[in-house]
Amino acid sequence: MDEDRYFLTSEEAIAMLRDGDYIHTFRNRFGMLVGADIDRDTIVMKIIKFAPELSGETASAMGHKIALHDDIGFLFIETKDKT
Repeated sequence: MDEDRYFLTSEEAIAMLRDGDYIHTFRNRFGMLVGADIDRDTIVMKIIKFAPELSGETASAMGHKIALHDDIGFLFIETKDKT
């Protein structure tokens, strides 16, 4: 399964972020989706610190094409292209 993963450079991931001061994110915690808007600077710091990758089909279909695994778990990040 890991062979299907595509890791992004920080620059690639940052270029994919949608415009605006806040960016929508979500986590799948204990079988429940939890969403939050996070300020752009925090998202950029997470992208630099943790290895961003392309999300799977479901998150991508929801317009959150970046995923990263931080200290809490997977975080799915909204991107420009929602298609």
